[in-house]
Amino acid sequence: YLNEGKVYVYYGNASAGVSLKPRQARFGSSRSIAPLGRSDSLNGFRLYTTTRTPFGRGLVQPETEIKPLRLPFNGTHTAWWGFWQSIVPGAEHYTTFSHLSADTAYHWRVRVHYSPVTTPFMPASRWLTMPWNGWNETDLRTAGTRVFLPLVLRNH
Repeated sequence: YLNEGKVYVYYGNASAGVSLKPRQARFGSSRSIAPLGRSDSLNGFRLYTTTRTPFGRGLVQPETEIKPLRLPFNGTHTAWWGFWQSIVPGAEHYTTFSHLSADTAYHWRVRVHYSPVTTPFMPASRWLTMPWNGWNETDLRTAGTRVFLPLVLRNH
C-alpha cells in the first residue's frame, strides 16, 4: 500500500490550546460590538485580545490588519500595538483604531508576536478573526453621518 501511515495530535496540558479571544468594542468604552454591528464612532473602534504565549511568561506584541471589506488581507499596512509587553498569562489588552472612513464596512484580523528573546522557536500566533465570522465577511461598520428626514403626515 502506498501513502500509508498514521498521524497523532497531542494538545498538551489536557486542553485544546490557548484562546486569545479577540473582540471588537465601542470606541470609548469596553462595550462589545456585535458581529456586523456598528461602532459608536464615525472613524474608529477598539479591539481587545487576551495576550498569552504558549510557553508561559514572555514578551508579546499584538499586530492587527484592518481593511475595508472590499480589500483582501495581504499583510501590508498592519498596525503593531505599541511596544513589547511583559505579560501575566491571560492578561487582556486593547488598542483603539481611528482614522477609518465613516459609514464603511471593515474586516480585521489580529495575531500576537512573541519576543525572540523569550520565545525563540515560535515568532507569532496564527491570525485570528471575529468568532463565528469568516475572514472575508464584515466584522463591523463605522458610524455614518445621520440624516434626519422630515416626518410626513397624510390625511386619510
